[in-house]
Amino acid sequence: MNTRRLWKVGAGLALAWLLASGAATMAQERDLGLDQYMGKHPDKQFMALPVVHDSLTRLLGDKLNSFMSRFQVTDRIDQIGRDLVAAGCVKHKCAAEQVAFAIDLDTGHVAAASLRQGRYMDVYSRDTTNYDDLPPGLRHWISSRTSDTTSFKKMEFRYFK
Repeated sequence: MNTRRLWKVGAGLALAWLLASGAATMAQERDLGLDQYMGKHPDKQFMALPVVHDSLTRLLGDKLNSFMSRFQVTDRIDQIGRDLVAAGCVKHKCAAEQVAFAIDLDTGHVAAASLRQGRYMDVYSRDTTNYDDLPPGLRHWISSRTSDTTSFKKMEFRYFK
């Protein structure tokens, strides 16, 4: 009887150790390694990171090159809640041609938006076509752009999944 109990305790300890090491591995996998970029401008090295480039490629598809070409003048990378937010615009056309994307630092999900011709706000998200359900970082960027413009009431929002 003691041997059986000893085996059960040993098996329980081994299972607990496996679960704990698995949880630690999952926490490490969730660390996207983007903390070092906070406060810096999104340069080519940042944009080429797999977590950035691959996520945007999956989200934007054939619109990726057009989106990326708008990162001519950039803002510093910011963190809003648990979202990393990178934004840019077209040189000499920053009022009308802007883009931004937000990456959830916990899940890696990405959403993006572009202000085009100063009157179209194109929003890209795999999860939603509702403004209120967008990541907080992207909502913050959109609201800061739309509240600054007098043509907000004429702005057309278009959602793409």
